[in-house]
Amino acid sequence: MNGLLLLDKPYKWTSRFSLKTVCNLLKNNNAGYYGVLDSIATGILPILFGKNKKISIELSNSDKCYEVIACIGIRTSTYDSEGTIISKLSIINISKHYILSILKKFCGNIKQYSPIYSNVKYLGKPSYKYALNNIEIIKIPRYVNIYNIKFIYLKNNLLKLKILCSKGTYIRSLINDIGNYIGCGAYVYYLRRIKMYNFNESDIISFNYIYKISNFYNFNKYKIMRYLFTKKLDFI
Repeated sequence: MNGLLLLDKPYKWTSRFSLKTVCNLLKNNNAGYYGVLDSIATGILPILFGKNKKISIELSNSDKCYEVIACIGIRTSTYDSEGTIISKLSIINISKHYILSILKKFCGNIKQYSPIYSNVKYLGKPSYKYALNNIEIIKIPRYVNIYNIKFIYLKNNLLKLKILCSKGTYIRSLINDIGNYIGCGAYVYYLRRIKMYNFNESDIISFNYIYKISNFYNFNKYKIMRYLFTKKLDFI
């Protein structure tokens, strides 16, 4: 059966584990996810069952929108809350006006380096494996588009933003770069993908809901998938 399931990826689940768990529940391994999310991230994770080349291309190339809370004043090894703290600096007199002026500098077509703790390949091996063994590698930059960064709030050392960006953007790297520009560092404390292609939060379903529907249909995978698959496939 061909179809698209828009999972609200649970916190601390990897994208791979999320896919495997859903496939095991639905007893269907002919599936793949598009747009990997870090384990601390939640939100839209499209899981495509069956084969449809056009859908997979659209999903892979689509722009994305995130809500992120950055913790200012602390640097970590992974650029998020899962890493070890590298440095801490006091936050003094950082105003909304100052933050807005900095955010403008990170909009447009920008050069970005992926985090060392990532799946980006170097000599055929994911870069995080080098990081785990304290091996330095040559980081190759990529260019990504940051279409808009919306300021939501700044409370104490927590900065909340809404970011619209192109495929391939690492929000962790963006937040780390913003923190470095401020001069005190920053890491991703919270991350949620709220839009991808023409899908948004109102289209996604939780794993608990999938499990509930599975029980309701007595784990009949065809009935379950017909019920759960998104109907918003007007771009096929």
